[in-house]
Amino acid sequence: MTKTILITGSSRGIGKAFACLAKSEGFNVILHGKKKTKKLLSLSNELNSKYLTFDVNNIASIRSALKSLKRT
Repeated sequence: MTKTILITGSSRGIGKAFACLAKSEGFNVILHGKKKTKKLLSLSNELNSKYLTFDVNNIASIRSALKSLKRT
């Protein structure tokens, strides 16, 4: 069973490094960015991972984004 993790702020910096490491260790990674950017889309393609966009300071935005995920 593959574990899935959501990494906030994963389009650059430490978040990106952690996402790449987690993917290389066999995790199913869901990327996150506040906005849909070229960096987020590029990393999503590179890691073959889904991504979500939402503002972590807005609970309604978080709930809406998380509803789009399907449990497996």
